[in-house]
Amino acid sequence: MKRTSTKTALVALTLLSFALANAGAQSPFVDDGFFAPPQAKAPWLLDWGGTVSPAVLSESQGEPLSLVTGLSGNVWVRLSLPAGWQYYARIRDNALLTVLPVDAGFELVNLWEVNANYLQLTEADAGFSLALGRKAFQLGSGLVLSGNGDGVEAQLNNQLFSAKAFGFYTGLLEPGFSAVYALDSWDDENGAWRYIGGYSLGIGLYGQELALLGLYQGDFGQGSQPYTSWYSGLQAKGMLLGGEYLVEGYLEEGRGPDGAAIDAFAATARYNRVFKLATTPGVTIQYSVASGDPDRTAGDGSAGNASGTDLAFQAFGQVSSGSVFRPYFSNIHIARLGASFRPLERAGAFVRDSSLGLRYFYYAKYDMAGVVNVDDAALPSHDLGHGVDLLVRWAPWNDVSIFLNAGAFLPGAAFPAGEALRFTVSGGMSLSF
Repeated sequence: MKRTSTKTALVALTLLSFALANAGAQSPFVDDGFFAPPQAKAPWLLDWGGTVSPAVLSESQGEPLSLVTGLSGNVWVRLSLPAGWQYYARIRDNALLTVLPVDAGFELVNLWEVNANYLQLTEADAGFSLALGRKAFQLGSGLVLSGNGDGVEAQLNNQLFSAKAFGFYTGLLEPGFSAVYALDSWDDENGAWRYIGGYSLGIGLYGQELALLGLYQGDFGQGSQPYTSWYSGLQAKGMLLGGEYLVEGYLEEGRGPDGAAIDAFAATARYNRVFKLATTPGVTIQYSVASGDPDRTAGDGSAGNASGTDLAFQAFGQVSSGSVFRPYFSNIHIARLGASFRPLERAGAFVRDSSLGLRYFYYAKYDMAGVVNVDDAALPSHDLGHGVDLLVRWAPWNDVSIFLNAGAFLPGAAFPAGEALRFTVSGGMSLSF
């Protein structure tokens, strides 16, 4: 199983990182202007910056109330080099203090890593870029892959097509920051030693973008539960009725730890529109689905398939799933309806960048006989329940933002009768320099 032996500090890190990520845009990577290539510069010019983010998170998942405080930060540099090359580096640090439950005692943990360390060649006229080293890798919208690694990535964009190919290794990452790749308890303790390669090939057609996507991953680790998988996908995106849409789906094949064949799939469809009205209202509609297996003992990780073909989708990406339930993306339907506003945009510079967001989620099992996460919601029902999130953000200055997030999850019929309401509250600020 996956994450059953994960240390308390790593769980706290995951929760606090989620709180910080939801303070801003829902992008798989928070770049702080770091990854965006600047305009062409003379060689040997240096840009630098950083971010400091104190935060606190409290939640109840049907257990005693937990409280975690943390201080997250990063420092980055970007150096222009001759012949169109640039050097990027970033160090990330998280200090976490577990305050509650009291019987666990105060636990202070500090984790840090070199979050990025790579060279990049950019030929703007040719639409070509090449990156070598530790960086962020993403395929499509990030549904099957969204994470860091050590490797190489090449991209080519022109009027006829766009193409990207990459390959990387995950075994040199700090285990506390690489949980997205972990598929068993050995990975949790030692870090996942996976090799991953992927590509995308897209064309423009009548103002829309169509792309063919592919990914392969295998295991270099010494764990007892290796998992090899490959993914074939399609993506379409563009403008529709004044808004942006995205449709993306994948077929997964491969071999599980017991030699069983893998035959799974996942897909997502999303539509966003921002209206040019007072308070700049925006609406998001999204539906995501991942296949499941009726006899899996755990929906989360490489192990768990009891017999026959493994029908449960497993991947290394991200999907918007709410702040409380946070289901692993396997054996699940997730329907999301979101709205955002800037209620004080005409009230002056100090408060006009304040925003308010509301999100509603409905969760259902793909196969009602299966489970979700690690042996969760085992009753034979599709109904997993309802979630709601409230997100408030205030940015009085360009380099300062303050956030407050609150969420609740009402368990459905797939949980035992009397299952308690779950909730989470988090808040903090982000300061860039």
